[in-house]
Amino acid sequence: MNLNKKQIEFSMMYVKNPQMTLTEMSKELGVHRNTISNWLNDKLFVENLYETYMKSFGAKLPSVLDAMYKEAVNGNVQAGRLILEHSGKLIRNVEVKVESPFEKFLSQGKKIEIEDAIVLDSLEENLKVQEPKESKSEKLAKQKKDSKKLLARAKKVGLKPLGKGRHTKTARKIWLEKLETLESKNLPTD
Repeated sequence: MNLNKKQIEFSMMYVKNPQMTLTEMSKELGVHRNTISNWLNDKLFVENLYETYMKSFGAKLPSVLDAMYKEAVNGNVQAGRLILEHSGKLIRNVEVKVESPFEKFLSQGKKIEIEDAIVLDSLEENLKVQEPKESKSEKLAKQKKDSKKLLARAKKVGLKPLGKGRHTKTARKIWLEKLETLESKNLPTD
């Protein structure tokens, strides 16, 4: 985009005095404030303005780095870290590669020797077979079956059931102890 003289003047003023309002800049340039607003709505003009700012910023960078250097020398750790990072002397991320013995073996590309091998007497002894977990419906069916068995035992010895609903562990324990006591009394003797 080719800028006219007023746009170039505005760009330089905007970069050097960002604290100035658009109204102040329009008066100094001798253009209407809406004209400046229109320029700032133009994508190409804004890109050009950004390039102008970056050129100006790049020219100021050595003085910023010099100030950071002075701060670092005076003991400012953060300034020292920034100077070292900027100069490429400080590396923030360290990559650590860990290889398993098997990966090392594969990377060597040699044949397996008997000394290198580990012989297992019984593979079955060294492997733990995990039982499949019960599903919720299987677990619930098992609980119902156990409850029916308990109720049948209680009925056999004449013990009233605990009743519907959830019971405390203590109440259940006491009821089970009563059941076992009654069952032991009703056992036929040989």
